[in-house]
Amino acid sequence: QRLVLRLQLLQLLVLRRLLQLVRQLLLHQQQLLLLLVLQKHMLVRLQLTLLQLLLHMLLLLMLQLVLLLLQLQLLLLVLLQRLMQLLLQLVVFQLLLLLLL
Repeated sequence: QRLVLRLQLLQLLVLRRLLQLVRQLLLHQQQLLLLLVLQKHMLVRLQLTLLQLLLHMLLLLMLQLVLLLLQLQLLLLVLLQRLMQLLLQLVVFQLLLLLLL
């Protein structure tokens, strides 16, 4: 009888310890899940930051393209002005020729 009681008591103690271990395991598992969620959140934020960086780079490239187009336009205007000067010289030359004849 006494031995049975002791064995039952021992069994209860072992069960209690097992329950404590399971509780600790569940707590650790919960903490790991929380860390995983935080890690995923940080990864999403990093992806958003990289996307913003890419968009800024694209904007800079577009601005550079606009600048190049403006430079090209300026160059064309200079060429047009030079062409007008040459045409004016040609007209003056033709007028002089007409006057000489």
